[in-house]
Amino acid sequence: MKNHKITIFVCFFSLLLIGSCSTVDFIKAYSSLNTDRKFKDQIFNKRDITYKVGDLNQGWELLDLEYGDLAFYNKSWTSTININSTCDSTKSYKLTMLSDSLLNGLQNKKLIERSIVTVNKEDGLESKYLGEFEKNKVKMSIVVYKNEYCIYDFSYVSDEVYFEKGYADYKKFVSDFELIENEK
Repeated sequence: MKNHKITIFVCFFSLLLIGSCSTVDFIKAYSSLNTDRKFKDQIFNKRDITYKVGDLNQGWELLDLEYGDLAFYNKSWTSTININSTCDSTKSYKLTMLSDSLLNGLQNKKLIERSIVTVNKEDGLESKYLGEFEKNKVKMSIVVYKNEYCIYDFSYVSDEVYFEKGYADYKKFVSDFELIENEK
């Protein structure tokens, strides 16, 4: 039963990431992402965005999303890895605000670590949190990266017990992220 509740949270959290920011403009940008998307050979494409992500080890299953970019689920670890992107050159957001805004639905949340990480050969912000969903402990990592035009947020959410098992896969997924074409 515990794993079932964690699975529900992970899937629910994946949906929240698509539209959980406190800034109305940011929510609108996310909710408008029901577009043609392609993902093949680790390369994702939609509209003016094309990027490559790192390979995930066996056990990660690509989820079919209506909105957002990519989400993968690992049943053995009740974990998800997500990436979403949105572009708007007229808005400026701080990485800490973007990271903190992706926590809706998480109760008793506690920031345990925040650090600068490399994403696309530039600085991004990683924030790790502990929290609860229906009294089950979860641990998560959110990495937010922005360039001149776009914001990319990556997340890894897992039952606290299994967090370390999938964390290396997630770090590789993020560190191998590469923009293929410039956004407009």
